[in-house]
Amino acid sequence: SGDFNWSGSGDLKLHDGAGIVNSPGAIIDFQSNALLDYVLIDGGGWLENYGLIKKSSGNDESNIDAVFTNKGILDVQTGKVRIESGSDSTSSGIFQTAANTILEISERRFKADSLLLTGEGEVHLVDDVVIELKNKGLWAEAGVTLRLDDSQAQIEGDAPLTIDGFFEWFSGSLSITDTVSLNGSARFDEIGLKIIRDAFMSLSGEATWFGDGDIRILNGSII
Repeated sequence: SGDFNWSGSGDLKLHDGAGIVNSPGAIIDFQSNALLDYVLIDGGGWLENYGLIKKSSGNDESNIDAVFTNKGILDVQTGKVRIESGSDSTSSGIFQTAANTILEISERRFKADSLLLTGEGEVHLVDDVVIELKNKGLWAEAGVTLRLDDSQAQIEGDAPLTIDGFFEWFSGSLSITDTVSLNGSARFDEIGLKIIRDAFMSLSGEATWFGDGDIRILNGSII
């Protein structure tokens, strides 16, 4: 319930279902490029954030490998933060990225309801991640770059995806039975296959299509 300043190069390993709750008003400050490790062979552990988690120092990567739920604020002020394990609980907080920083969400299913992406940095969806949208979905404000960048990565669900910032689509799938609103600029790039299924995509800004990658429109989707 207070402040936890994490400096130095040492990792923190979670075993046997160990858990960390960052309470409202509390702060976890990554001041290095350390790893919060889910030790798979020993049952791993989890992190729930209701306060503030920030990366204030270190120009490389801080890695949250524990099962992670965010109902507070995750603030990437420098370098890169990588999240590797979503949870069965739904995240509904804020992901904030400063200019020239990256938040990377990867590998597993991550549930989002009223999740806000804000700031001037980049959010990358990579390495087989599945973002499952529920209820009020996900909103990326103007200034944010959202990148879908893996052939197996996808955004799915029955809730809206609203992107007022810049959307970069290298590869992967949009499988959304609600509206995909691209209100800023979009770039469909590289040679990767892009799939949109079940969705209505509304383009209000400028979209550019580079490279040889195809877009497949399936299951009655409309652009």
